[in-house]
Amino acid sequence: MEVILNLRPIEIEAETKALLTAGRLKRNNDWKLNDNHKVNSTARYIEEKINTDFPHLEIPTVQGKRTFCQTFFNYKIDQEARTKVIEVTPEDPNQVHVYTDGSKDETGRTGYGYTIKTRDRTLQGEKHFNLGTMPTVFQAEVMAIHAAADWLHEKGTYGKIIDFYIDNQAAIFALKKSIMYDRLALETKCKLNILCEDNTVKLNWIPAHSGYRGNEIADRKAKLGCTTTTLLCEPAIPVMDDFFKNETAKTCKEIHNRKWKLTTPLYRQSKLFFHELRPRETRWLLQQGREKVHDLTGLITGHNSLNYHQYHLRNAESPNCRFCNHWRETASHLLTGCPAIIGSLQSEVGICPFRPCDLEEISLKVISKIWDLIQRKLEQFS
Repeated sequence: MEVILNLRPIEIEAETKALLTAGRLKRNNDWKLNDNHKVNSTARYIEEKINTDFPHLEIPTVQGKRTFCQTFFNYKIDQEARTKVIEVTPEDPNQVHVYTDGSKDETGRTGYGYTIKTRDRTLQGEKHFNLGTMPTVFQAEVMAIHAAADWLHEKGTYGKIIDFYIDNQAAIFALKKSIMYDRLALETKCKLNILCEDNTVKLNWIPAHSGYRGNEIADRKAKLGCTTTTLLCEPAIPVMDDFFKNETAKTCKEIHNRKWKLTTPLYRQSKLFFHELRPRETRWLLQQGREKVHDLTGLITGHNSLNYHQYHLRNAESPNCRFCNHWRETASHLLTGCPAIIGSLQSEVGICPFRPCDLEEISLKVISKIWDLIQRKLEQFS
């Protein structure tokens, strides 16, 4: 049932909580370990476990100490921005428009880009960068603002009205805070504050993919950044706390799967449907009514009303199939091998017959439809 309901065994769950706590303490330099290697302790065990199975817990984190940082730039999130017209390149030579964006592709690669538009040719520029696979889109958005602000500062920008156009509200909210914990956001805010010493800076929100040419250019640069080869080692920047939880969950899932496979030859019936954890099928199952959950759980585990199981309980005279009388009446036989059922699958349910080895890939929704057909046919034997 742990596998069917995607529940971690208690020993894996307890170890996970301990490892996440130890990882947080290590990243905050609060982890204390006895230097005597001859002393066996829980802390020593956790240290070795992190080094062997959970090395990602020692990756630098973006989370820092509580820091106060004053805001010198302006910011605006205008919900009516969709109806406004924004010049890609402003007519006023003292104005600078900066468009930034971050992106993550289907393979998990993260990139960011920016484009700077102004009549002053010395301040025009656009760039894109790759951040590897560990950062989030939010971090890519903040990095784009950081890089653009840094570039303008290095160019010695003076006496300009600089408008940043950003399609990520979370980035603006993070940068406008006075109390900050995110070190990347703090560094970016410091860059913006330095830029404010000789310029007027404002962060503006604009909706993504709404026809703003500047934003579309930045979006293309960010996507180009995803595909760019980087010489930076992973992680390119410190990661967010969610990274540790997600990576630990993946590792624990692998450990759970290995433990499940080591139980062979036990649970042969359940392994026909769940050769490994199937979280998507678990979510679907838990959304069904009690009666359907009962029936499907019985099919998966083999503890059901079919003759093979009832015969072992001495509630049936024969373990054979009531339809063909040649094979044992099990879930696998009825779903994949019984002629009486296979012949009706296409005509009554619209499902093509499949092999027993396909059960581990067939969704529970499809199996539920076939079980409904089987139940209707079994009524003739009642």
